[in-house]
Amino acid sequence: MLYPAHVLSLTDENGNDAWYRLSADGTTITTIMKDAEITATCAISYPPLEKDTDVPRFPEYAHHALVDYICYRYLLNGNAAKQNRAMMFYQQFEQTMRTVIPQGGGSVTQFRNLYAASDIRNVGR
Repeated sequence: MLYPAHVLSLTDENGNDAWYRLSADGTTITTIMKDAEITATCAISYPPLEKDTDVPRFPEYAHHALVDYICYRYLLNGNAAKQNRAMMFYQQFEQTMRTVIPQGGGSVTQFRNLYAASDIRNVGR
């Protein structure tokens, strides 16, 4: 299944910016460069997790880290004792996230919006 992309840059084999057009649904890139090797750097947008059957797009062994992050965010605004417990959950979350191999077999060097799935500010949007 293809998901809409936001093209951050498109370059030719010499590293020069290349002209391109992105389709309306964000799944196809068109360029005037014929038979040329181009490199596209894109941000992929996956659909939000809304149903009970939706599965996060990172390894199953790390899914419990989302619960740790939710507990961290929930307890963080409490008294000092709750904040101490919150930090324990955050440390568990960080420890698990360090074991996740970046998507793209190492070609992706950072996760953007990784915390969006568990950010309480995004509820109902």
